[in-house]
Amino acid sequence: MSRIATITLLASLAVLGAGCETTTVTKSPAATQSPGATSPPASPSPTSQAAQVGDQFTITSGDAKYGVTLLSVDQQAQPASEFDSAGPGDHLAAVQFRVTAITSMDEDANNNATVTGSDDQAYTSSLNSVAAGTNFASGEVRLQPGSSLVGWVSFELPSGVQIAKVQWTPASGLSTQTAEWLVSGSTATSPVSTPTPGGTSTPGSTPTSEAPTATAAPGATNPGQAVNPADIVKAYFNAINDHDYQKAWDLGGKNTTSSYASFVSGFSTTATVSVEILDISGDPGAGVVTARVTALQTDGTTKVFQGTYTVKNGVIAEFDVHQVS
Repeated sequence: MSRIATITLLASLAVLGAGCETTTVTKSPAATQSPGATSPPASPSPTSQAAQVGDQFTITSGDAKYGVTLLSVDQQAQPASEFDSAGPGDHLAAVQFRVTAITSMDEDANNNATVTGSDDQAYTSSLNSVAAGTNFASGEVRLQPGSSLVGWVSFELPSGVQIAKVQWTPASGLSTQTAEWLVSGSTATSPVSTPTPGGTSTPGSTPTSEAPTATAAPGATNPGQAVNPADIVKAYFNAINDHDYQKAWDLGGKNTTSSYASFVSGFSTTATVSVEILDISGDPGAGVVTARVTALQTDGTTKVFQGTYTVKNGVIAEFDVHQVS
């Protein structure tokens, strides 16, 4: 059995400059949804497990509310140019975030993001540009409700040191609340797309790990390797959060009761979706995944769904999901 945990950090008071601001950081589990559902999936329950790459946190900082997801970690990032290379004895590492605005928001990723190395030392952004992608708008993340942005933040680490933890502290690092992700094994991870429910009307989901490779699985990268059914479900929701509806359609959306156009329009009012894997039965490559999906709407409300996803030949063949709240 596999389970993606939810961590809720209680809100606390952060003193910023001359005033006071309340900041809340809540980890949203990745959600799953069934076909034909008209609302987003269910919310995850809090546990003591740490957040992993692909998990999303919902941040409330002052009047701003947004979701932030750690999509990937590049332990050996390549500089964008010779002028961005690390100094002697050091190397570049970089992390990729997706920020999705629920209300209008304005943050600086270079100030918010920090990492803890495998040497237990803390590191702040190096501001070096990396070949993998842009640093948002020179670190600035300014968004209107319902919009999202993906960007990289780089760090200069000593040779032999890898990123072990990634932190996001709102309000340019001045908040007393911090979102934190553990990097399993302190090894590089592939970029993750955000999952969303497979139902006709289910909104987009929170990022989870990328779909495992399978001979017949759409988008699979290692043909011949058996795919964990839960990974297919996560990849499906990741594709929706990435607005890659064609990939989501290929991973199972085509097996819902809707047309492609209806499938896509069903996510028009969804800000993010998080999925919590409750149970997995069957063999690698085929099985039934039980999950709860929580869909955050652009108006700030949430919908919760729970049910099963039957995976066959690398795609979701059947959805049996219902809204529970």
